[in-house]
Amino acid sequence: MIPENLKYRNITTNSRDVKKGDLFVAVKGNNFDGHDFIDEAFKKGAIKAVVENEKFKSKNVIVVKDTRKTLSMIAAKFYDNPSKELNVIGITGTNGKTTTSLLIDKIFSDAGFKTGLIGTIFYRIDRKKFSSDMTTPGALRVNKFLRMMADAGCAYAILEISSHALEQERVKDVGLDVAIFTNLTREHLDYHRDLDGYFSAKTKIFNNLKKGGIAVLNVDDPRVATLKKKIKGKVLTYGYQSGADVRATGIIADINGSSFRVLTPAGRIRISTKLIGCHNISNILAAISTALILNIDLEDAANSIRLFKNAPGRLEAVCMGQDFSVFVDYAHTDDALKNVVSALRKYSTNRLITVFGCGGDRDRTKRPRMGKIAARASDYTIITSDNPRSENPLLIAKEIEKGIKAISSEYSIVLDRKQAINRALNMANKGDIVLVAGKGHEEVQIVGSKRSNFSDRETIMKLLKKRKSF
Repeated sequence: MIPENLKYRNITTNSRDVKKGDLFVAVKGNNFDGHDFIDEAFKKGAIKAVVENEKFKSKNVIVVKDTRKTLSMIAAKFYDNPSKELNVIGITGTNGKTTTSLLIDKIFSDAGFKTGLIGTIFYRIDRKKFSSDMTTPGALRVNKFLRMMADAGCAYAILEISSHALEQERVKDVGLDVAIFTNLTREHLDYHRDLDGYFSAKTKIFNNLKKGGIAVLNVDDPRVATLKKKIKGKVLTYGYQSGADVRATGIIADINGSSFRVLTPAGRIRISTKLIGCHNISNILAAISTALILNIDLEDAANSIRLFKNAPGRLEAVCMGQDFSVFVDYAHTDDALKNVVSALRKYSTNRLITVFGCGGDRDRTKRPRMGKIAARASDYTIITSDNPRSENPLLIAKEIEKGIKAISSEYSIVLDRKQAINRALNMANKGDIVLVAGKGHEEVQIVGSKRSNFSDRETIMKLLKKRKSF
């Protein structure tokens, strides 16, 4: 354990950042092992090193069983346990985390509270934004941001919490007032190996509930029935099923959004939204559930949802005066793609043209499944490149093609993403819908180790602007 009287200037896991008087924590990552840089840390002035290998034992080394868990504990302590000073809302699940977090943020901001947010698109402390390099940063940054939120007078902190973050103990010592589970579908199996391992990682979020904290569960997910029995504290459920505590009924929907009635323990209300698709109604139910738990008036919450435009890159419309619809979406899992294409197919009176690819160095098993999903719902599919990383883009496309070929012959492979988008736009006729999926809000294309600027939305806007007529 770390001695109670140990004094240090700062904590770091990166030997390059060490300054005199710092505490260095050696963490084993996917690409590097901090234990290989202990000597460098000491040369740069580290006062102590925290390790989990007895072979490094010396008077300047503290040996612990798990440096990740230890890092979480000392990070929370170093920043004076900021989660204790905030109402903290944590959201996990394969899909829906970002939209749900932004809906909740909108509700509480409109209610007059200062809020902070840590998520996929950005981190924010009150009105100050920071770029996001991962959904949930490491324990040091999480606690640092929470401390900044508390010091800035934020009442609520909203965190998207990934399965990687839960598995790697990044939020182990962050207490939650509300823990939301949106859903679980196949994703990150390159890391978690199987669906049970992935689910197990997700359920760790409920270990973070403070005394009196409440779990919010999507009852429409088949694993929730079992999960609900394992949670010791209070549970509030939401969904379409008749047994849900917060339930949606009487849905009226089209390509411009939807309206529906929400039945809650606090009463019922009609909600209208610009968000498209049943999956977004589910996200809204999660946000409404959270608002009720934290004593926001139901009508105020409904009004905030009505005013909410969209989450960047989540079924985001791109309008440049063309006579067909264009949407960009972050869908990069088979379930997310199914939700999006199903919603657009349902409301489309003409053709649906889908452009998408799959990321390299990630779960390969989803590629043919995503191909099948796109082919079933789309009139035409264009397979393209999407962050191939170290893999061959053509081989990734061929794996997607296996799924499409089993369903349809109406497809093509265009590896250059800009050309693929251009082809889809040129194919579109009046009343058609073009969906460009995979990147959403992202603004880079990763090929090998090279990162190049690329935004689907900006690319579409530029290509539409060049067209002489619509």
